[in-house]
Amino acid sequence: MVRIILIVIGIISLAVGVVGIILPVLPTTPFLLLASFCFLRSSTRLNTWFENSKMYTKYVVPVKEGHGLTLRAKLSILIFVYISLGLVYFNTQSWHLKITIIILVTVKTVFFAKMKTRSNHDQ
Repeated sequence: MVRIILIVIGIISLAVGVVGIILPVLPTTPFLLLASFCFLRSSTRLNTWFENSKMYTKYVVPVKEGHGLTLRAKLSILIFVYISLGLVYFNTQSWHLKITIIILVTVKTVFFAKMKTRSNHDQ
């Protein structure tokens, strides 16, 4: 039963992580890390598939190994977030949504600022 629950949580986390690649309001890496954890503990086949995916290599490996992301990767993610959420912010009248966007941008910026930055030459 625990195995099935972990697989379901892993698949949901993977789906949310994939959506997070496209939508800047969702954090990608934490959900992919959770998917990795769940697959590792529940299914050898899913874990092998996930570890061989481009997503895993790009988003999970650098964080799991403590290397962080390159400055270029951080900036490209943040610029996309700022533009996307900025468009929503300036095209809405809802102050609730504006406050939510400000919080999301702040949290994402602080998260990336605290994350280790690696040089392009680090492996």
